[in-house]
Amino acid sequence: MECNVFYRMIFKPFWPCEESIDSLDECLNNLELRTIIKDFRTKDNTLSIWNLDDPKDVVLALINPNYRLEDAFFVKITKEELEANGLILNNNKGNSIFEELNENHYDIVDVNYKTLGKVSKLILSALKNGDCELVTTHEIIKIIRKLVDEEKINVAKLPKEIKEKIAGQ
Repeated sequence: MECNVFYRMIFKPFWPCEESIDSLDECLNNLELRTIIKDFRTKDNTLSIWNLDDPKDVVLALINPNYRLEDAFFVKITKEELEANGLILNNNKGNSIFEELNENHYDIVDVNYKTLGKVSKLILSALKNGDCELVTTHEIIKIIRKLVDEEKINVAKLPKEIKEKIAGQ
């Protein structure tokens, strides 16, 4: 199942607020190094994105045995935007405990200084246009608890922190 929408998780406090983004180029030129370091850690010069319709599904896709529970902020980028910027995608299986979502993981490949700028500009554009969504820790626990109650996920597969939160609520 491929949809036209991709989501990338970002650390929102380091990015400019939506209201302050007038010029994408100016914001791009003033992007702080801590933003780049925090949001663009890379392995093999790739950046992870998820091809799913709903950011709440992306949260589930991100849950692996090493997952750390925290609020998740996502920007939405369309396939057309990625292609128009010459960004190359590789469908590379994810490592979620929700195995049915792993096929929806993609990498932006061959990331370098130039492509990093293009991705940053797409993120700024998404922020400016409101193409973003916050999924809170409370919502994440609520979603997972529902899946556990419906027996759609085995509690034993969940990271310890999530198991504790589910047991505590």
